Amino acid sequence: MKEADNNPKTQKRSVVFPIETLEQIDKLAIKKNVYASEVIREFVDKGLAVNGYEENIDIITDIIHQEIEASIKSLANRLAGMINRLTIISAAAYYANITIISDLIDKDRYSSFEKIEKAARKRALD
Repeated sequence: MKEADNNPKTQKRSVVFPIETLEQIDKLAIKKNVYASEVIREFVDKGLAVNGYEENIDIITDIIHQEIEASIKSLANRLAGMINRLTIISAAAYYANITIISDLIDKDRYSSFEKIEKAARKRALD
């Protein structure tokens, strides 16, 4: 205990606790085989660590928000690219089907590609 008094980085403080609290501190000190002052210092250090965390929670929240936003943006760009490719493939299949159908249908009834497409769109919407 004399060490702490002579250490220039420490300072002595008097603190008043309720008797029940002191009894709990003494029991814990006996259980841990340390001085009550060490138990008190440990609790103060832990309390200050929690307080420091609470003060930094806004910074931590902002960092997490930025990371999530970047991930979502990356995934959104990837999805947009996939949708673009699917649209191209779908359009190609659509026109390939119309071309095949134009070879199989009655040429007198449907004389042009546009008429075939218009009929196909009408049926699709129906």
